[in-house]
Amino acid sequence: MARTWIGGGLVDAFDELRGGGKTGMAPADGPAADGRTTFDVAPAAGATADGQPVTPTPDAKAAERITVEISELLVSIYNSVDTVESKMFKRVRGLGVTMSEARIIQIVGDETFHTDRQISVSQIATEAMVRIPSMTAGVNRLVDRGFLIKERDESDGRRVNVALTRKGEEVYRLHTIFHMRMAAAIMEGMSLEDMGKFHAGIERLAAFYRAEEEK
Repeated sequence: MARTWIGGGLVDAFDELRGGGKTGMAPADGPAADGRTTFDVAPAAGATADGQPVTPTPDAKAAERITVEISELLVSIYNSVDTVESKMFKRVRGLGVTMSEARIIQIVGDETFHTDRQISVSQIATEAMVRIPSMTAGVNRLVDRGFLIKERDESDGRRVNVALTRKGEEVYRLHTIFHMRMAAAIMEGMSLEDMGKFHAGIERLAAFYRAEEEK
């Protein structure tokens, strides 16, 4: 089995995979000798031509450890953001809004809050990268709960625009402030150079998610 190196250090996680999940790698022909599913991947830097590992250097081991820690932190953050922000909404104003609902409100607010621009359900769906029927259901729930309002477009009767209510504006402000505080907490004490490197890493993470969503 060929193995992949990250930062020069061996990451042997593929050995834990079963059944050829949606990983972007093709399962090799037939199972390994111990019955486990293997995956064919191109040898990377730090591996021999036949995919055999090279003894990692201390720096490579440190890079591998950091990579694993970052992965664990990303999972932890992803699992906690919805809970933390939902609690914040309830604690501050008694607003029961989930992360996905706050995301819809954010998209509407970014486009229409204190601007002359308008946005439709299909445009919200495109921005959120979800199907129009799913977004229609989400918007309708927020309309029913008083966070959004639907208005017929004055120049095109076939088009229905979505806007924030006063209640929706409150969520939009809280959501924006929460994320600005989160970014400020990350950047605290960083030099401009460190900020630039971190920004580049977040851009790569965003590109990774966009690529996965387009598959």
